[in-house]
This record gives sequence, structure tokens and C-alpha cells, in this order.
Amino acid sequence: MAGRPVWFAAPEAVILHKLRFFREGGGEKHLLDIRGILAVGPAELDRRALEEDVARQGLTAEWLRASRP
Repeated sequence: MAGRPVWFAAPEAVILHKLRFFREGGGEKHLLDIRGILAVGPAELDRRALEEDVARQGLTAEWLRASRP
């Protein structure tokens, strides 16, 4: 942007952060955001790596809730 470098977070990283925020304080907005990411960019997601990170970080229950339609 205007000659400056711009950084973007990978969607998998955003989902993991939102899952942690949801676990810590609830907030259905995080689940809605995750569902939006999943709906818009499923082809761009490394779902296998995401689910491995979810399991490693103990976020499986939150992931199951967020990934349900």
C-alpha cells in the first residue's frame, strides 16, 4: 500500500486465535467469524494442519462447535 509492505495473517492463524478467544471469554462473534472464514475460503485453508494445531492446543471442542453449519 503506497509502497509500504503489508502483512496478512494466514486464515488458519486467525481461526486458531479466534478459537482461543472463544474458549477464554465466549462470544459468539468469534464463532461467526470462523464460520465466515470457512465459507469464503475453504480451498485456501490447510485444513489438515489447522486440525493438527487445534488438537495440539486443546481446542477440539471449540473447533467442533465453530465448524458446524
